[in-house]
Amino acid sequence: MIKGKVKIELTAETILKMISEFDIFMYYMPNKNWKLNEATYSPFRQENNPSFLIGNKNGYLSFIDFADTDKHGDCFSFVQAIHGCSYNDALKLINCDFGLGICGTANIGEYKKIISSYKQPEECKEKHSVMIQVITRKFTKEELGYWAKYHVDVQELRDNHIYSIDKMFLNRKRFPLRDSELRFGYLYEGRYWKIYVPFAPKKRKWLSNVPLKLMGGLENLNKEHNTLLCKSLKDLLVCRKVYS
Repeated sequence: MIKGKVKIELTAETILKMISEFDIFMYYMPNKNWKLNEATYSPFRQENNPSFLIGNKNGYLSFIDFADTDKHGDCFSFVQAIHGCSYNDALKLINCDFGLGICGTANIGEYKKIISSYKQPEECKEKHSVMIQVITRKFTKEELGYWAKYHVDVQELRDNHIYSIDKMFLNRKRFPLRDSELRFGYLYEGRYWKIYVPFAPKKRKWLSNVPLKLMGGLENLNKEHNTLLCKSLKDLLVCRKVYS
């Protein structure tokens, strides 16, 4: 009879069979007072306003640093960012620190003690809807100048529920906005917001809790003529100048 232990490959999947994404974030997050889906202070710098979020909007836990959106991803990417290591080294570090024993024999079984010290949050079990709240203000001269380039005036902005933003709150926490940046809020159905920062890096240009299935203008569909589809509200406003 051949004896021995079956060798298990060290992968994200084998790790998550023993511990959860939440366990990994909890262990490596310096500030232990964070909560899922609530903005907190970034572990990557000193700051006065929370700009870091760990949430489950997409059905799995992920993080994003809104002040440096190059830092984002799943729990393994978080360990990479915290320790400045490669993906494979992050897997090895998690295996060692938690004592999973997938490869190596350091701290075997330590994870049982670690994860017994807290309770897994209920929010981990289902997707979470992001709450966005906005305090509006009058449009600035710079903001109106931006829209004037597209031949859109202030009355058209108001008619289409586009606003200038004074303050914004993400899941009831104040979200930092840069006074030097143009920022607009598109309000849909009186409760959903799409935040648009036109000159920000791509990953920080949009923030939205608008359902993907939401569409406007369906009343204009007519089998007697072709239909022009616009992906964005700004495109729609411009296209109306040509096709009323």
